[in-house]
Amino acid sequence: QRFYVDWSSLEGWSKYTGWWGSTGVVELSDEVFVSSPSSLHISSRVGEAAYIYGDVPGIDFDSPYNVSLWLYLGSDCDRVIVYQDANLRLAILDNELKVLKSFKPLEWVDVISLEKETWYRISATVDPTTLSAIVSVAEVTVTAKLPPEGIPTTAQTPEGTISWDVTLGDLSHSTGQGDFYIDDLEIVQAAVPGEVPAGPFKFKIRLEPYMVRVEKGEPAIIKVKVVLVSGTPEQVKLSLVRLGGLPPDFPYTFDPPVVVPPTTSTLRIDTSELEGSYALTVWGQSEGIDVYNVFTLDVISPFDYEISVVPSKVKVKQGESVKVTINVNLVKGEARPIELSISGVPSGASYSLKPTTVTPPGTAELTIDAGEAKGTFHIVVKGVSGEKTKTASLELTIEEKKCVIATATYGSELSGIVEFLRSFRNNFVFSTYAGRRFYVAFDAFYYSWSPTVARAIRGNPWLKLIFRVLLYPLILSLEASALASKPLISLNPEVAVFVAGAVAATLIGLVYIAPLAYILLRRKEVKNILLALTLVVLVAILVSSVAEMLRADDMLTLATTAYVLSLMGLAAIVPLKIVKKLKISP
Repeated sequence: QRFYVDWSSLEGWSKYTGWWGSTGVVELSDEVFVSSPSSLHISSRVGEAAYIYGDVPGIDFDSPYNVSLWLYLGSDCDRVIVYQDANLRLAILDNELKVLKSFKPLEWVDVISLEKETWYRISATVDPTTLSAIVSVAEVTVTAKLPPEGIPTTAQTPEGTISWDVTLGDLSHSTGQGDFYIDDLEIVQAAVPGEVPAGPFKFKIRLEPYMVRVEKGEPAIIKVKVVLVSGTPEQVKLSLVRLGGLPPDFPYTFDPPVVVPPTTSTLRIDTSELEGSYALTVWGQSEGIDVYNVFTLDVISPFDYEISVVPSKVKVKQGESVKVTINVNLVKGEARPIELSISGVPSGASYSLKPTTVTPPGTAELTIDAGEAKGTFHIVVKGVSGEKTKTASLELTIEEKKCVIATATYGSELSGIVEFLRSFRNNFVFSTYAGRRFYVAFDAFYYSWSPTVARAIRGNPWLKLIFRVLLYPLILSLEASALASKPLISLNPEVAVFVAGAVAATLIGLVYIAPLAYILLRRKEVKNILLALTLVVLVAILVSSVAEMLRADDMLTLATTAYVLSLMGLAAIVPLKIVKKLKISP
């Protein structure tokens, strides 16, 4: 059996006027939200507490039954009871839909968090014989065990009368607040499996879903369930009533169009010529019996988007990195997540993309580490959402960094020494994250003065000779560092580059800086300097490890620079300390 109350009449309804008084505002509303005009519509502007009672003809609350309703919460609605009967109480507390589990003390079971200004379809299957209730909202379901004594109605319920309450107000009848609507309330006695109540033929129509949202051109599909309520099944003819705003001949089909309950028919609507929001009614007709149900159809523009790269052309030098912004904009329709991917990055270079999924309008950041690559490349940014794919391109030019002093000293870029320096940088240092980040600082320093020195060397044979002598220990230091780190390259390139840096920095400090340190510090105590430099080395290693894990570019640049410089300082001062220890006079 089904219980509907016509909103147009207050007959049979009464407000609660008990000890707490009737301080809230309860209205039977004539507005239609999600259901037909024959169903119940209650609107509330809660003050403290308010109740509205009505008898339920023919429903036995001691046997299994089902309750369903639509609920709409206003923006400020909280701490209110939205449904209550002898076995079940549903309340909104702190944005949670809750089921009362025990009455004294109050104990609740959370069902689901609800968003404000949203319609929800709430269903409950109650079995008083097993003291259980299953409450569901959309796809979220929780089972609450009722206490042995059940959940009592309020003390003011007249003895011997079966009634249900729409109860508005909080649990203490003092602080409920906000606006909300209860719509399309339905209480149905659960039938004994395999049995159909006797009497004249009656049926009802259920629609799944009640609200349909599709893109223009996609079919709208609704399951029309024709349920046998009582009597002997008869044929039911299904039809769709077009309301205002729809073309008079828009195509739709029922499959099948004539059914014998209980059964399900599939309604398919062609939306090729539709766009907007429509209210539609499914009618079922059988020998003078008319039953209907209402659903809403929202037809939105087909989803489309575009992606672009800003700037679309960039230049970067080897070992450096460059960042560009990927813009993802919504052209029309309802926004969907876009999966982004990158292709065309040259060998020797690497990239990172954050985030890889963007819902338009939104942006992503693409960072390209040039590494050892050189030349001009076309990077493709691809966005994919379902079957819709879009692309954008980035022109990337990677310029080679030249060893300007070595080239000027040895007269050609094809010189064996220059080739070694280039290979050490490109094939080893640039192949590691730590090496690339160190070179950011090194290049800023080196190229700030090296072009001027290189020009002077080219025009002076004596300077060429002097710089060949000066560069020779540097070449040997780098060769030694490459040899020392070679066994580690295949195991862990990042560790290998730190070992190479330690060897090279130590030898360079020993050869180039130690003589200067001896001149400046030979009469000073260097113990504290050694301790400070040792501490810097240890901290730099720790910070570098963290920066590597976090991919923190600036942090790693600073840490690797401190690591190399402090090792060079240690290598320069340790010999001085040894000399002082042995008391070797100059």
